[in-house]
Amino acid sequence: MANRDNHYEAAFEEYLRHRRVPYVAVDEAKRSRWGDGSLKSLDFIVSPPGAASWLVDVKGRRFPSGEQRQYWKNWSTRDDLVSLSRWESLFGSQFGGLFVFAYNVVGDRAPLPAESLFEFRGGLYGFVGIRLHE
Repeated sequence: MANRDNHYEAAFEEYLRHRRVPYVAVDEAKRSRWGDGSLKSLDFIVSPPGAASWLVDVKGRRFPSGEQRQYWKNWSTRDDLVSLSRWESLFGSQFGGLFVFAYNVVGDRAPLPAESLFEFRGGLYGFVGIRLHE
């Protein structure tokens, strides 16, 4: 069973359910083995009908976060990038790596227009997907 203590991942999962997008939630309890090392687990495998399938790593942050406008700063690690790239290799060309930046909107500014925000457990969330190769 996937751990949904992380409210960003739980909000994204509910967003997928709400939109009726087929997905598999990945059990993140242990890292997967890769050769002599290990891989950071994916969060979701998402397969919308008639579209590309995605290997998703959800990255959460409050928006805005801090007074110094750091909310657009990338917070993905090298391990995130390497692991997602290796997952792409394992799954093949029909699957693309996708970082989903899940923003918990806590102020009067948002990363997306109001109509694109998603309400979950009394909070507002905005989801921005960035392909691994970008």
